[in-house]
Amino acid sequence: MPVHARLAVVRTWTNGWFTTHRTKAVVRYKCIFGCQDADDDVHHYIRCPVMWPLVCTSAGTTLQSLERNLAQRLCVCGFSSTDAWLLALAYQGNHAMRSTHDVQVLQAQLSGDFSQLLDIVVSVFSTLAEELGVR
Repeated sequence: MPVHARLAVVRTWTNGWFTTHRTKAVVRYKCIFGCQDADDDVHHYIRCPVMWPLVCTSAGTTLQSLERNLAQRLCVCGFSSTDAWLLALAYQGNHAMRSTHDVQVLQAQLSGDFSQLLDIVVSVFSTLAEELGVR
């Protein structure tokens, strides 16, 4: 597993995701994947019911991966390389959405319509999965 993928796991453990709540931004987003009752925060993303199925599908893994408990998903216990790759993909996909598609994220936040943004999310996760060699 490349260093950048391992670092994504460590960044998750240390609350290192680029979120408006961690950076204490003036304008704080809700979940960038469309969960209206959830904040733009790593504590939500590690459980996000919209993001994780997209991560698993993009990586070509079954949705049974979602049944693993949180400690396993975070690679804290019962480590598997699949969990580490999925976590790296989730981290990098979230970061790519914020760094490359922040205008579309903001538009979705303001309008409450995430349908077009989710099309971009699927494309971003699929591209990253191929680049990481996860798929």
